[in-house]
Amino acid sequence: MRGKAIISFVLFVIGISVAQTMAKEKPVPEYRMCWILTFEGDVINSPAAIKQAVDACREANLNAIIPVVRRRGRTYYKSKIEPFYNPHPEKPINFDSLAEFIKNAHDTKGGKQRIEVHGWFIVSPVWLEAKSPPPGHILGLHPNWMSLNFKYDWQEKIPQSWLDPGVPEVEDYIVSLCKELVSNYEIDGLNLDYIRYREGGFGYNPRALKRFQERFGRSDRPSPQDEQWNQWRREQVTNLVRRIFVETKKIRPALKLSVCAIPWGSPAQGFEKTRAYYDTAQDWIGWAKEGIIDINIPMIYRRESIPSHKKAYRDWTKLMVENRYQTRGVVGLGAYLNSIPDTIQQIKDARTIGADGFSIFRLVVNNKERAEWRNLLTALKKEVTPTPAPVPEIIPFNKRPYGILCGKIYRNNKPADSVKLTLVGKTNRRFSTMTSGAGYYAFVKVSPGKYTLMSESHGKLATSIKIKKGKITTQDIHLR
Repeated sequence: MRGKAIISFVLFVIGISVAQTMAKEKPVPEYRMCWILTFEGDVINSPAAIKQAVDACREANLNAIIPVVRRRGRTYYKSKIEPFYNPHPEKPINFDSLAEFIKNAHDTKGGKQRIEVHGWFIVSPVWLEAKSPPPGHILGLHPNWMSLNFKYDWQEKIPQSWLDPGVPEVEDYIVSLCKELVSNYEIDGLNLDYIRYREGGFGYNPRALKRFQERFGRSDRPSPQDEQWNQWRREQVTNLVRRIFVETKKIRPALKLSVCAIPWGSPAQGFEKTRAYYDTAQDWIGWAKEGIIDINIPMIYRRESIPSHKKAYRDWTKLMVENRYQTRGVVGLGAYLNSIPDTIQQIKDARTIGADGFSIFRLVVNNKERAEWRNLLTALKKEVTPTPAPVPEIIPFNKRPYGILCGKIYRNNKPADSVKLTLVGKTNRRFSTMTSGAGYYAFVKVSPGKYTLMSESHGKLATSIKIKKGKITTQDIHLR
């Protein structure tokens, strides 16, 4: 009897040990993502190749992919607004690459893991070539929408044409593209890249400059160091992010909006001293605080082999983690700059710091030795992603405990720019915002209840506006 008791006790202890080990090995929710540039070289250029790429990501236990959907003013999906992107016009493309990614990533037959698809949408740069764009391109249709440098005589070997966020029609145009994409494709998320001004003193489109001057009663051309000017530029980018967030949530409440955030230099002196904030006009910490993004992906592309880069990588990751608010913070990895072991180490360090995952730039070019791209995926599975992991929870908007009020303000049947608005509740709860150049406004994260919408110049605009949790209320106003 005593022998049987000892055996039973040993088996009991072993059982506890195994259970504890299994619990420790159970993966926590995290994003395991990678950007994918379709039609890159001869790798991802057919439905069969897309399936192979998705299968390889699934085998490595990645749980999200970010295939490109818009680049250089052209789309990688069927659009009625912009022309289709074909890098090799002599070879007609007769398939829908985005549809193929979605079909294969969402396939769960046979117990396969579902992979999220986030559309990689490149916002501002629309033409980066010396030759003229093809017919129907936005640069040819609206050259007056492009951003200009402070000196106006910017010279470069290969001209770069970027849309200017300070031009009201640009806001309307980008939002229309995002709405079209979200309406027609079952993507899980929308990833906004280059959602910013071009670095080096840009933003001086004549229309944008006039708007700035009229708002602040100035007649000069502010220098790139002018704080009032830079704050105004940040507002233009934030207005665009906010409107995309609200308008896409109307269409698909569960859509996850992410941004590719700039982490240049060092954050040692504070975020407001970084080039992300004062040069490119990206206030991505402010976006997280306001709740107009769901996922923040700072592109912390640093070489692990260089001590200063190694420190900057960890400093920026820590800053992101500490300023997530209610968003998810995912580290963007410049894998193409590093060896495979160094990329593995950066993933481990990001986990230690507390990031909500990682995203690899990019699938096909993912190591500095330019070794076969599948090698990194094999290493990931061996070292850091041995088993599948769920994505972190992001509550769909229609299940959140607050609502949104949005709309357009018109004056003389034209969009009213820079109208200061206040939303006042019965218990004197107050929310403030200002209309964009397109006359658009949105109050985000508004507690349920009845409110009065007021403007600084016209007093009460609307009363008894009912805000419900998980709902987006639209209220357009025509000023008298």
